[in-house]
Amino acid sequence: MNITKLEITGYKNLNIRLEHEARVISLIGNNGSGKSNLLEALSQIFKNLYFGQKTQFDYYIEYTISDNRKVQVTNNNSSLTYLIDGVSASSISNYLPKKVIAIYSGEANRLWEDSYKNSYDQTIANINNNTQVDMPKMLLINKYYWHLSLLTLLLSDGDDNKAFVKEVLSIDSVNTIDIVVNKSKYKRYKDNSVLELAKALEHKTSYTLDELKDILSARWTSSEIYTYLYLLFTPKSTKIIEDITVKF
Repeated sequence: MNITKLEITGYKNLNIRLEHEARVISLIGNNGSGKSNLLEALSQIFKNLYFGQKTQFDYYIEYTISDNRKVQVTNNNSSLTYLIDGVSASSISNYLPKKVIAIYSGEANRLWEDSYKNSYDQTIANINNNTQVDMPKMLLINKYYWHLSLLTLLLSDGDDNKAFVKEVLSIDSVNTIDIVVNKSKYKRYKDNSVLELAKALEHKTSYTLDELKDILSARWTSSEIYTYLYLLFTPKSTKIIEDITVKF
């Protein structure tokens, strides 16, 4: 998805209009200038579009998706209108982005509760109903998730990932990987592949990288490993995997 136009009024201190053709937008400003409010507002917009809920502030958003279809959404007094390539549409469910991922460095409790918890809870419900295991549509990542990414990179046999670990992260070897599994939280899941990964790690608190490759990489892809780790590590009150420490 590439957002090309955005107008928001009535959300906290925001009264903005953006229009551009670049694939990346950088927002620079002082504390309190509205950067986090913009992230919150965008998160609210897509959460409500995904789940069919009303947005309490007015907005106009225009974006393109992978096949270059142009999507326009106007929210005026909680009434939505849609255009697909300039043609009126009754729904845009097939034209929403596959994922909305927020990477946020600040305290994210409000952002989580207001916009991202819904999607996580629905994912857990789907898993427990034995439907396909996938990442939530709305994914929030902050500083506490970097070790999950690092472990997934270390487990990968991809040449580009190996080069990134060695040349960019400057990690030549890994000593141990400590993993804390809270078995008392297993009841959150029915038997499924997510819980299976947790149970595969419950026997020890410290592993070598080769041991983890034998346990995890032989059974799951890198994408599956990261997905399952994310689900097991979230949210704070019901974590099955409470911590991962990579020592190198």
